[in-house]
Amino acid sequence: MPRAGISHEGHGTTLSPHAPREHGTNAAIVESMRPASRRILECIDALDVVPGTRVLEIGCGPGVAARELVRRGAQVLAIDRSAVAIRQAMAGSALELATGRLRYVQASAEAFTLAPGERLLDIAVALRVGALDGRHPEAGLRAVASIRRALVPGGRLFIDGGDPLREVSLTEG
Repeated sequence: MPRAGISHEGHGTTLSPHAPREHGTNAAIVESMRPASRRILECIDALDVVPGTRVLEIGCGPGVAARELVRRGAQVLAIDRSAVAIRQAMAGSALELATGRLRYVQASAEAFTLAPGERLLDIAVALRVGALDGRHPEAGLRAVASIRRALVPGGRLFIDGGDPLREVSLTEG
């Protein structure tokens, strides 16, 4: 079987489940397999996803929320700017990756684009992402524009900081 490994196609870095693992990833694997915290579960509950909902998770870290979304029937594209986070997420997501309903891509929210021909997503969620929570306003503007292009018309973006989530407007201007 050909090894997909890592691809750099201008749409972020995609890591396949067959990508080589670095030595010393046992701690990362254990961390990425940790169950979702109450806060993450509350945020996912608030999204009210139904089977087949296409979700963009921004800043996926070790993949805890992405895995939970897949368990609830969502199709998930999870991105993170950190190659380490993507490796950790993949290490703990073998079952979910095998379903074909989860894909990880190394990309920042500001520079993210869907691959050519990839279907638009229904909703986006970001938990503790500095580009979207007001800590980095200029990056936030670029991230919102990038996310808007990845969502269906009427798609919605949610971030933490509400009760438990708040919606971010995707209107231009």
